[in-house]
Amino acid sequence: IFGFTSLAKLNLGRPEEAAGYLERVESASRQLLDMIDKLLEMSALSGSAGVEEAECDLKEVLGEVHAFLQPRTQEKSIAFTLDCARLRHSAVYADREKLRRYGDIITTNFYAMSRGQSVLRAQDYYDPACPEVDIPLDPLLTPQQNAARYYKDYKKAQKAEEMLTLQIEKNRGELDYLDSVLQMITLSEGDRDLQEIRQELMDNGYLKQHRRKMTAKGKQKIVHAKPLEFRSSGGLTILVGKNNSQNDRLTHREADKRDLWLHAQKLHGSHVILKTGGLPPDERSLTEAAMLAAWFSQGRDSGQVPVDYTPVKAVKKPAGAKPGYVIYHTYQTLYVTPDEETVRTLRGRKKN
Repeated sequence: IFGFTSLAKLNLGRPEEAAGYLERVESASRQLLDMIDKLLEMSALSGSAGVEEAECDLKEVLGEVHAFLQPRTQEKSIAFTLDCARLRHSAVYADREKLRRYGDIITTNFYAMSRGQSVLRAQDYYDPACPEVDIPLDPLLTPQQNAARYYKDYKKAQKAEEMLTLQIEKNRGELDYLDSVLQMITLSEGDRDLQEIRQELMDNGYLKQHRRKMTAKGKQKIVHAKPLEFRSSGGLTILVGKNNSQNDRLTHREADKRDLWLHAQKLHGSHVILKTGGLPPDERSLTEAAMLAAWFSQGRDSGQVPVDYTPVKAVKKPAGAKPGYVIYHTYQTLYVTPDEETVRTLRGRKKN
């Protein structure tokens, strides 16, 4: 997942320190993926054994596993951010600037240098105290060539920092995505939901591909689980995605562009669709849909969770984005407190 360890080793001023940080991040991400894979493998085995009655127990176990893993995921994410920040500023920026300073100091001391020197002792005029510094030189190069070598290394380190910064953002997104997968595991209601999550991870290169079941016509069999369905007090249908793949299908394929899309603000959670057919919903139905969005998110145990809502047509998926990831700019926000009894009532009303 973290493919820039070799870049760090080859280009950064302190390759051993850089490699140490990045290897720790890579190891943490692999451990997280391994835990998710084993969890989903357990669900597959239980499903193949036909243990239908264990569904509720499995869900309870998933909740306990998530409660165990989530703080550790957050801890790793924080450590990842801090380590990368420290790496970028101390191991890259400081050394990069030193290379430029050495090049400048050599340039201003050409008159006092000659070919064959291995060290230049000169004043560091960048430091207010102007201390003397010893600058290593290549005795086979001229003073001008030594200065050019430091400037070249400076440019190289500058480019490495730019590439590392991009990779930091990319891999922060990877950790964020895996955390969203853990959140979605807790929403699963059976083997089909869990296998859909597993297939999502395989399709996106996180887990090894397994042979899919084939249809009678020789095509790969892909079974999609259905989203959760609720009925509001005003009689409107509310649909809730249970994993990232479902969220994608629900928002971008199945929902009417005139329906309302809801999601807990800046939290991992389900995409929620309030089916309005383009008509303004009643206030209570909108509040109930927002409560579902808060309940099926990381804010489940919080009070006054901000939930954004906007027409489906305003929700876009960037090209190449991970499953479930969307952007939107025009929206309104409701603050709701998740309530389990209300969730049960809304779902029970659908069954009736």
